[in-house]
Amino acid sequence: MKLAVAASPEALFETAAECFARAAAAAIRTSGSFKLALSGGSTPSGLYALLASPRQATRIEWSRVHVFWGDERCVAPSDPESNQRMARAALLDHVPLPAAHVHAIRGEGDPDAEATRYEQALRETRRWVMTAQSGPHATARVTLTPVVINAAAEVIFLVSGRAKAAILKRVLFGPREPDPLPAQAILPRAGELRWLVDADAASALDAPHAHPS
Repeated sequence: MKLAVAASPEALFETAAECFARAAAAAIRTSGSFKLALSGGSTPSGLYALLASPRQATRIEWSRVHVFWGDERCVAPSDPESNQRMARAALLDHVPLPAAHVHAIRGEGDPDAEATRYEQALRETRRWVMTAQSGPHATARVTLTPVVINAAAEVIFLVSGRAKAAILKRVLFGPREPDPLPAQAILPRAGELRWLVDADAASALDAPHAHPS
Protein backbone atom coordinates (compact mmCIF):
# COMPACT_ATOMS: atom_id res chain seq x y z
CA MET A 1 0.00 0.00 0.00
CA LYS A 2 1.18 3.50 -0.83
CA LEU A 3 -0.22 6.59 0.89
CA ALA A 4 0.26 10.07 -0.57
CA VAL A 5 -1.06 13.22 1.12
CA ALA A 6 -1.75 16.25 -1.08
CA ALA A 7 -1.89 19.76 0.34
CA SER A 8 -5.31 20.55 -1.17
CA PRO A 9 -8.15 18.96 -3.15
CA GLU A 10 -6.75 20.54 -6.30
CA ALA A 11 -3.33 18.98 -5.68
CA LEU A 12 -5.07 15.68 -4.94
CA PHE A 13 -6.76 15.69 -8.35
CA GLU A 14 -3.49 16.58 -10.10
CA THR A 15 -1.76 13.63 -8.41
CA ALA A 16 -4.62 11.31 -9.33
CA ALA A 17 -4.57 12.52 -12.95
CA GLU A 18 -0.86 11.69 -13.14
CA CYS A 19 -1.56 8.19 -11.82
CA PHE A 20 -4.40 7.80 -14.34
CA ALA A 21 -2.26 8.86 -17.31
CA ARG A 22 0.64 6.64 -16.24
CA ALA A 23 -1.60 3.60 -15.70
CA ALA A 24 -3.36 4.12 -19.02
CA ALA A 25 -0.09 4.38 -20.93
CA ALA A 26 1.35 1.28 -19.25
CA ALA A 27 -1.76 -0.82 -19.89
CA ILE A 28 -2.02 0.24 -23.53
CA ARG A 29 1.66 -0.44 -24.06
CA THR A 30 1.51 -3.96 -22.60
CA SER A 31 -1.97 -5.17 -23.57
CA GLY A 32 -3.32 -2.75 -26.16
CA SER A 33 -6.16 -1.39 -24.01
CA PHE A 34 -6.84 0.28 -20.66
CA LYS A 35 -9.80 -1.04 -18.68
CA LEU A 36 -10.92 0.94 -15.66
CA ALA A 37 -13.81 0.88 -13.22
CA LEU A 38 -15.06 4.33 -12.22
CA SER A 39 -16.55 5.32 -8.90
CA GLY A 40 -19.30 7.79 -8.10
CA GLY A 41 -19.44 10.49 -5.46
CA SER A 42 -18.36 14.10 -5.17
CA THR A 43 -14.62 13.45 -4.80
CA PRO A 44 -14.10 11.53 -8.09
CA SER A 45 -16.12 14.15 -9.99
CA GLY A 46 -13.30 16.64 -9.44
CA LEU A 47 -10.81 14.23 -10.95
CA TYR A 48 -13.11 13.48 -13.89
CA ALA A 49 -13.48 17.18 -14.67
CA LEU A 50 -9.70 17.60 -14.63
CA LEU A 51 -9.21 14.61 -16.93
CA ALA A 52 -11.68 16.18 -19.38
CA SER A 53 -9.70 19.42 -19.55
CA PRO A 54 -7.69 20.00 -22.75
CA ARG A 55 -4.42 19.85 -20.81
CA GLN A 56 -5.13 16.34 -19.53
CA ALA A 57 -7.47 14.82 -22.11
CA THR A 58 -4.89 14.92 -24.89
CA ARG A 59 -2.53 12.73 -22.83
CA ILE A 60 -4.87 9.72 -23.00
CA GLU A 61 -5.37 7.45 -26.01
CA TRP A 62 -9.13 7.30 -25.47
CA SER A 63 -9.79 5.01 -28.44
CA ARG A 64 -8.11 2.24 -26.42
CA VAL A 65 -9.91 2.93 -23.12
CA HIS A 66 -12.80 0.77 -21.85
CA VAL A 67 -14.91 2.15 -18.99
CA PHE A 68 -16.77 0.09 -16.39
CA TRP A 69 -18.28 1.07 -13.05
CA GLY A 70 -17.35 -0.15 -9.60
CA ASP A 71 -20.92 0.29 -8.48
CA GLU A 72 -24.13 1.98 -9.55
CA ARG A 73 -27.31 3.02 -7.81
CA CYS A 74 -30.42 1.31 -9.13
CA VAL A 75 -31.85 4.41 -10.79
CA ALA A 76 -32.32 5.57 -14.37
CA PRO A 77 -29.18 6.96 -16.07
CA SER A 78 -30.83 10.40 -16.14
CA ASP A 79 -31.39 10.39 -12.36
CA PRO A 80 -29.25 12.88 -10.35
CA GLU A 81 -28.08 9.95 -8.17
CA SER A 82 -26.75 7.98 -11.15
CA ASN A 83 -22.99 7.46 -11.15
CA GLN A 84 -23.13 7.03 -14.93
CA ARG A 85 -24.84 10.41 -15.30
CA MET A 86 -22.15 12.12 -13.21
CA ALA A 87 -19.29 10.45 -15.09
CA ARG A 88 -20.78 11.35 -18.46
CA ALA A 89 -21.39 14.97 -17.48
CA ALA A 90 -17.94 15.44 -15.96
CA LEU A 91 -15.78 13.33 -18.29
CA LEU A 92 -17.10 10.81 -20.77
CA ASP A 93 -19.12 13.21 -22.94
CA HIS A 94 -16.07 15.47 -23.30
CA VAL A 95 -13.41 13.03 -24.55
CA PRO A 96 -13.20 10.96 -27.77
CA LEU A 97 -14.19 7.70 -26.11
CA PRO A 98 -15.97 5.23 -28.46
CA ALA A 99 -19.57 4.65 -27.34
CA ALA A 100 -19.06 0.89 -27.53
CA HIS A 101 -16.28 1.19 -24.95
CA VAL A 102 -18.64 2.49 -22.24
CA HIS A 103 -19.91 -0.56 -20.34
CA ALA A 104 -22.57 0.91 -18.06
CA ILE A 105 -24.48 -0.84 -15.31
CA ARG A 106 -28.17 -0.57 -16.20
CA GLY A 107 -29.41 0.88 -12.95
CA GLU A 108 -32.96 1.16 -14.26
CA GLY A 109 -33.26 -2.64 -14.57
CA ASP A 110 -34.02 -5.32 -12.01
CA PRO A 111 -31.04 -5.24 -9.60
CA ASP A 112 -30.47 -9.00 -9.36
CA ALA A 113 -30.88 -9.56 -13.09
CA GLU A 114 -28.54 -6.68 -13.85
CA ALA A 115 -25.92 -8.00 -11.42
CA THR A 116 -25.98 -11.30 -13.34
CA ARG A 117 -25.80 -9.57 -16.74
CA TYR A 118 -22.92 -7.30 -15.73
CA GLU A 119 -21.03 -10.20 -14.21
CA GLN A 120 -21.29 -12.08 -17.51
CA ALA A 121 -20.07 -8.98 -19.33
CA LEU A 122 -16.97 -9.10 -17.14
CA ARG A 123 -16.35 -12.81 -18.01
CA GLU A 124 -17.33 -14.39 -14.71
CA THR A 125 -15.05 -16.88 -12.96
CA ARG A 126 -16.38 -16.31 -9.44
CA ARG A 127 -19.04 -13.99 -8.04
CA TRP A 128 -17.89 -10.62 -9.38
CA VAL A 129 -21.04 -8.47 -9.16
CA MET A 130 -23.72 -8.36 -6.47
CA THR A 131 -26.60 -6.20 -5.30
CA ALA A 132 -26.24 -4.21 -2.10
CA GLN A 133 -28.29 -1.86 0.07
CA SER A 134 -26.84 0.04 3.03
CA GLY A 135 -30.14 0.59 4.84
CA PRO A 136 -33.90 0.03 4.53
CA HIS A 137 -34.43 3.45 2.93
CA ALA A 138 -31.24 3.58 0.85
CA THR A 139 -31.22 3.17 -2.91
CA ALA A 140 -30.25 -0.35 -3.98
CA ARG A 141 -26.94 -0.68 -5.81
CA VAL A 142 -25.21 -3.03 -8.22
CA THR A 143 -21.56 -3.29 -7.19
CA LEU A 144 -18.36 -5.10 -8.08
CA THR A 145 -17.09 -7.46 -5.39
CA PRO A 146 -13.52 -7.49 -3.99
CA VAL A 147 -12.84 -10.57 -6.14
CA VAL A 148 -12.72 -8.49 -9.33
CA ILE A 149 -11.34 -5.29 -7.78
CA ASN A 150 -8.45 -7.20 -6.23
CA ALA A 151 -7.53 -8.54 -9.67
CA ALA A 152 -6.80 -5.01 -10.91
CA ALA A 153 -3.32 -3.86 -11.85
CA GLU A 154 -3.87 -0.69 -9.81
CA VAL A 155 -6.55 0.47 -7.37
CA ILE A 156 -6.74 4.12 -6.32
CA PHE A 157 -8.80 5.46 -3.43
CA LEU A 158 -9.42 9.22 -3.46
CA VAL A 159 -10.32 10.76 -0.10
CA SER A 160 -10.98 14.47 0.45
CA GLY A 161 -12.27 16.53 3.35
CA ARG A 162 -12.01 16.63 7.13
CA ALA A 163 -15.32 14.74 7.45
CA LYS A 164 -13.50 11.64 6.15
CA ALA A 165 -10.55 11.90 8.57
CA ALA A 166 -11.79 9.58 11.32
CA ILE A 167 -13.01 6.84 8.99
CA LEU A 168 -9.80 7.03 6.95
CA LYS A 169 -7.76 6.41 10.10
CA ARG A 170 -9.98 3.43 10.99
CA VAL A 171 -9.65 1.92 7.54
CA LEU A 172 -5.88 2.33 7.27
CA PHE A 173 -4.68 1.78 10.83
CA GLY A 174 -7.58 0.40 12.86
CA PRO A 175 -8.50 -3.24 13.47
CA ARG A 176 -9.54 -5.26 10.44
CA GLU A 177 -13.35 -4.99 10.10
CA PRO A 178 -14.15 -5.52 6.39
CA ASP A 179 -17.91 -5.84 6.96
CA PRO A 180 -18.47 -2.30 8.30
CA LEU A 181 -15.35 -1.05 6.46
CA PRO A 182 -15.47 -2.73 3.02
CA ALA A 183 -12.49 -0.71 1.79
CA GLN A 184 -10.34 -2.92 4.01
CA ALA A 185 -11.24 -5.87 1.77
CA ILE A 186 -9.44 -4.24 -1.15
CA LEU A 187 -5.96 -5.76 -1.28
CA PRO A 188 -4.90 -6.32 -4.91
CA ARG A 189 -3.28 -9.72 -5.30
CA ALA A 190 -0.56 -8.64 -7.71
CA GLY A 191 -1.38 -4.98 -8.35
CA GLU A 192 -0.73 -1.64 -6.68
CA LEU A 193 -2.97 -0.14 -3.99
CA ARG A 194 -2.76 3.64 -3.67
CA TRP A 195 -4.51 5.94 -1.22
CA LEU A 196 -4.49 9.54 -2.46
CA VAL A 197 -5.83 11.86 0.23
CA ASP A 198 -5.80 15.58 0.89
CA ALA A 199 -4.46 17.24 4.03
CA ASP A 200 -7.90 17.60 5.63
CA ALA A 201 -8.67 13.92 5.20
CA ALA A 202 -5.24 13.05 6.64
CA SER A 203 -5.63 15.35 9.65
CA ALA A 204 -6.35 12.46 12.07
CA LEU A 205 -3.37 10.39 10.94
CA ASP A 206 -0.29 10.23 13.12
CA ALA A 207 3.10 11.30 11.84
CA PRO A 208 4.85 10.29 9.65
CA HIS A 209 1.72 9.42 7.64
CA ALA A 210 0.27 12.94 7.55
CA HIS A 211 3.09 14.80 5.83
CA PRO A 212 1.84 16.38 2.58
CA SER A 213 3.64 15.30 -0.57
